[in-house]
Amino acid sequence: RAGKGAGSFGTVEQLQAEGFIAENTSEPTGYKINLSLIGAKFEITATPLEHGKTGRTSYYMNETSVLRGADHGGGMATSSDPPIR
Repeated sequence: RAGKGAGSFGTVEQLQAEGFIAENTSEPTGYKINLSLIGAKFEITATPLEHGKTGRTSYYMNETSVLRGADHGGGMATSSDPPIR
């Protein structure tokens, strides 16, 4: 929202408080969501809670807004994964 954050990215808690994302986002989706903030940069990953049951693809995105991912057998995706089209 305009005026909030002064151009920086928000934490998961801040995004939930503002209504941008729902609380308990990982359980309904079957993925564990991790968010890392470093100044004006961010990294977010989504990893299946139960590989093969809740999903196979792990996902990665940063401030470039390119969604990347691959099957890592339940491991985290990284910036070196191929873009998802």
